[in-house]
Parts: sequence; structure tokens; C-alpha cells
Amino acid sequence: MNLRLLAPEVMLRLSFRAVSEYGLEALGSAANLILLPSAQNLDDSAMEQLIAFIEHTRAVLVVTGALGLNSYWQPSGRLEEFSVCVS
Repeated sequence: MNLRLLAPEVMLRLSFRAVSEYGLEALGSAANLILLPSAQNLDDSAMEQLIAFIEHTRAVLVVTGALGLNSYWQPSGRLEEFSVCVS
């Protein structure tokens, strides 16, 4: 698959693949950039596995959604993993 990012005068072609929270081991070590939409939908064990992968490979994680909530929309300590403080 190719992802096309359009910007004024720039078009990038980047290879990508989609992985579910139940198949994070399929990321291998080739991922340099991970896009995590709707972070609140990931259960705690999948989030821990993803963070361990990020720490091991030094990949970049881009998160959208409520990172401070768990999959039940309850406040969680996930932001503490990233040294982020929310007031």
C-alpha cells in the first residue's frame, strides 16, 4: 500500500500497513512512524505493548484521540507514560 501525502508542491509516497491491537507483533522492527488514531480505543495491554515497541525501536508515535482515557472512557495513567501533564 502507498500513502500519499499532499502538500503545496510536495507529494510523498510512503509505504504503510494497518495493524490491529490484536496483532501488534506484526509491526516487526521496520516501523519508523506509527499513527494511532482513537488512542482511547486501545486496551491497556495493547497500549503497554505499543509503548514497549516504541521504546525498543525508537519509532515516532503520533497519537490522536483521548490518550488519557482507557478503552472504557475512564481516566487512566497513560499520559504519565509520556511525561505529559494535563490539568
